[in-house]
Amino acid sequence: MVDNTKNRNESKGDRKSKSTNTSGLFVRDFNTVREIMRSIYLYGLYSDVRLFEKAISLHQAIECTLSDEKGNEKRVRCYPALMDYYAAKGHMNAIMYLKDIDDFLHVTFTQIKDFKMIEGDTLELRDRYLQYMGQNRIKAGFEIIPNASAIDRVLRLFSFYPRDMKYNPDSNLYTMTIHYFKEDYHILQKDILSAGRYIRVLSHDQLKKDIHDRTYKALSNYE
Repeated sequence: MVDNTKNRNESKGDRKSKSTNTSGLFVRDFNTVREIMRSIYLYGLYSDVRLFEKAISLHQAIECTLSDEKGNEKRVRCYPALMDYYAAKGHMNAIMYLKDIDDFLHVTFTQIKDFKMIEGDTLELRDRYLQYMGQNRIKAGFEIIPNASAIDRVLRLFSFYPRDMKYNPDSNLYTMTIHYFKEDYHILQKDILSAGRYIRVLSHDQLKKDIHDRTYKALSNYE
């Protein structure tokens, strides 16, 4: 993960996993360089990723064409803040700051194209991003059955999120705490449902209710 928010205040659990920094990409767990490079080349993203990385390092603005989920496109000027790799989906993701709406935007690299560096337009994002994290990052807790294949699946599905996992020998269960952004709530629900019966939501109450409702609705299709 490339980060334009240097010296972020992160809990010890957020960085508990072993990490490797190579070519400016932050790699956690089994988010290997091979997987990342495969994703970059598969989607033809090499030049865009390198330019985005350079803009992060220089705190420099870029112009790019942004498309939404319906395929509608618009030209925007933004300040790249962070890159990450989502192992479960094989996606390169980007967080960028848009000054005209005074907010951060989460997108995949397949949603942005036609990059252009804007010389002389720079912005340090650290303080803004710390404030954004404080206002938009939410904690959720889970219980996981200690089955080898289940643990591997859960870790892969939740590789996108800063997390802390602990084993409780009394219950023979793992507990996992993650932090996610409000914008990623629908993705989080999909990841939980994909994990199946091996994971149980402990907190928070709204997440428990939404997962219950979505599961009940899915089961009702078979009644």
